[in-house]
Amino acid sequence: MLKQISLQNELRFQQGDALKENDALSVRGAESLGIDKSEISLSLNRSLDSGLALKYLQPGRPVASSRALCDFMLSGLKYVFSVHPGPLLCGLPTSFYAPVLQGRLIYQIEYQYVWPHAEGNVKGQAIEPLVK
Repeated sequence: MLKQISLQNELRFQQGDALKENDALSVRGAESLGIDKSEISLSLNRSLDSGLALKYLQPGRPVASSRALCDFMLSGLKYVFSVHPGPLLCGLPTSFYAPVLQGRLIYQIEYQYVWPHAEGNVKGQAIEPLVK
């Protein structure tokens, strides 16, 4: 869904806010991502049922609900991708201690969270990345 919103925004930017017939939020548009048509259809139906996508004015053309998706990302992801910190080891800082967030978030935990990595120089609790 995030990829589709990104593609939709890119299309709007390139076309001056006017979407073409083969919108990124269609089975044909999403098929270019290398996902099977039936999987796309099931995903779109689940998204419509849950409110992550809404029926557009054009019949059969869903549109992503940015507000619902942001709400899910802020409140729901921790239930879908639960984190279980592992043993202490050296790795790359992540989560609240990632360099990009350094000084922006205040969060107190005993050890930093790190992604296990041979070149990591920070000691902390291991957190496995979602995608390697």
